[in-house]
Formats: sequence, structure tokens, C-alpha cells
Amino acid sequence: MLSGLEVFPLICIPWTLLLQIKFPTINRKGELLSGLLSDLASDLPVEGRVKGKGLLIGLELDLPEDQTATLFSEILGGCREKGLLILKSGTSVIRIAPPLVITEDELRTGVNILKNVLKEIL
Repeated sequence: MLSGLEVFPLICIPWTLLLQIKFPTINRKGELLSGLLSDLASDLPVEGRVKGKGLLIGLELDLPEDQTATLFSEILGGCREKGLLILKSGTSVIRIAPPLVITEDELRTGVNILKNVLKEIL
């Protein structure tokens, strides 16, 4: 009899194939989002790094420790006011987790909103 650890990879293979068949553009969208966020990070007045893979991705910002909570609150609120829902992960990461059916234009629009909010706040 197989243990759970031995079966888990076997269970994941069909789901991975199903996602690739059902949503063939997920990898391309993830690469686009990563590239857009990398470009955004290079334009910021603070150091930023892209973390994650695919459409579950984050932008880590090196903010002053004494202002991190305040700045993140302003960033999240500013994005929410402009129609972009993002989350905070840990102490310094903006987490972005769009739906799998998001279009490339919607990704670009979302990153532009984030860019504008960051330029206003930072």
C-alpha cells in the first residue's frame, strides 16, 4: 500500500495537465505579470523584488521599518479606491492573486493602478 507522500505526486499530475489544457495561457499571463512587476520595481524610489510564480505573485518593498504599516495601509487603501484589490503578505510584500481567467489587458490595467498609487505614496 502506498503512503500519502508517495501518492501525492501521482494525484497532482492529472490536475496539472487539466490546468494546462483548460487554461493554456496561465504561464504566459504569469510571465507577463512578473515582467510588468519587475519593470515597476525598477522604477520605484525604494528597492523592490518580485516573488512568487505564475499568477500568485508578490512585490516585496524595502520600506523604512517605522513607516511600513502606515505606508502599506495607504497603498492598500489607494488601490482599493481605484478598483484594485491586493493584499499584504508578511510585513513587506504586496500580494497579487488574480483569477485564472484574467485577461492580459486587465493585468496591465491592474499594474498601472498599482504603479500610480505607489508613485503617489512613495
